[in-house]
Amino acid sequence: MRRKRKEAIRLTEELLKSTFLEMFGDPVTNPKGWEICSMKKIVVETQYGTAEKSQEVMGGLPILRMNNITYSGEIDLNSLKWCQIPPKDEDKFTVKRGDLLFNRTNSPELVGKTAVWRSDGKFAYAGYLIRVRFDKSKANSEYVSAFLNSNYGKRYLLEKAKPSINMSNFSASEFLKIPILLPDIETQHRFDEFVSYTRMMSQHLSDGLGDYNNLFNSLLS
Repeated sequence: MRRKRKEAIRLTEELLKSTFLEMFGDPVTNPKGWEICSMKKIVVETQYGTAEKSQEVMGGLPILRMNNITYSGEIDLNSLKWCQIPPKDEDKFTVKRGDLLFNRTNSPELVGKTAVWRSDGKFAYAGYLIRVRFDKSKANSEYVSAFLNSNYGKRYLLEKAKPSINMSNFSASEFLKIPILLPDIETQHRFDEFVSYTRMMSQHLSDGLGDYNNLFNSLLS
């Protein structure tokens, strides 16, 4: 049952990728003839995260760091730290539902990790991340995240990131230059709805896996 549940979770991730290709086509060949534009056309705000020092002791606001974004484009809150953000800076350095988080500095294969914040919880975000907000009449953050997490997006980010000592960097100005297919906003919203349903299904499977793991460990004991 544990093996089957893990496989089911893996298949939901594959379902998202295949649905993206079915709805929007391969970004390399653009078979559906979508408009191609730069991120600059759809972005209304980019903001680097806070430089405040984080700490293990709970206090202040939980802070999202680069390890909280997975390579596949999920938010992982299993390892958190906290930081103190002055009240006057909270709007600047906290996230809202629908914000896109982009990992601007990391190892060459991990730079550009991208995920959407899907919670109403109050979280700060660290300086290695860029918070991106879009013109909602033109772009849906779930679609942009899926585009950047596609094979094409990963390849582009790997090639365009600027190398440094053991690290690669991708600035906000470079982010605005990224070319992206721009489907009509209604199609993007339909994809967003499918993403929400699939993630709900995946969460249900993950919760069940936790129960199976507990049962397995009990039987093992």
